[in-house]
Amino acid sequence: MIRHTLLAAAAVLCLSAPAMAQNVVSANNTAAGIGNVAVQQAMTKQFGGGLFGGSNTASINNTAAGIGNVAKQGVMTVQGAGGGRLLGLPGGANTAVLGNTAAGIGNKAVQQGMVFQGAGFGTANTLAGQNTAAGIGNFAGQSLFSAQR
Repeated sequence: MIRHTLLAAAAVLCLSAPAMAQNVVSANNTAAGIGNVAVQQAMTKQFGGGLFGGSNTASINNTAAGIGNVAKQGVMTVQGAGGGRLLGLPGGANTAVLGNTAAGIGNKAVQQGMVFQGAGFGTANTLAGQNTAAGIGNFAGQSLFSAQR
């Protein structure tokens, strides 16, 4: 009798909270046109909740496009698998995409990024960095530091 009550209480606890919560962040910094400046500092902290830990996704872009524009961006992203890792259960995946683009004539795009990712058992950490200078006399500088566990 007591065992059935305990099992019912455990089932209510497990079902009352979402099993997998997903976190999504998108931060964009753009200088477009002629002679513009865009500066952005961003920090994201994502921890998937629930019993299994949800997935975390961060998409962060820095763009200078047109003529004589400057875009500067500093980013720090911390992602964790949440409850799944703590309980030794499969957790959600961590994904971070950092893009830096200078396109047009005489543009400058500078991006500095730090990404810390901790995933649960059997899950993946993914970091994709893209740095592009296209056109005439453009400069795209990107510095990325990543720690994955």
